[in-house]
Amino acid sequence: MRITFDAVKRQKTLAERGLDFADAAIVFAGVTLEIEDRRRPGGAATTARRA
Repeated sequence: MRITFDAVKRQKTLAERGLDFADAAIVFAGVTLEIEDRRRPGGAATTARRA
């Protein structure tokens, strides 16, 4: 999977939340499970890493 991100948003998120988009490849390198969020109408699919 090719992951791209905006450098400005990366720096903002890193400063505000301590999350680095550059680590996304590590997060998604393992087994993932995609589930549909049905809490609200039109819920978006979410992806979570299986531990």
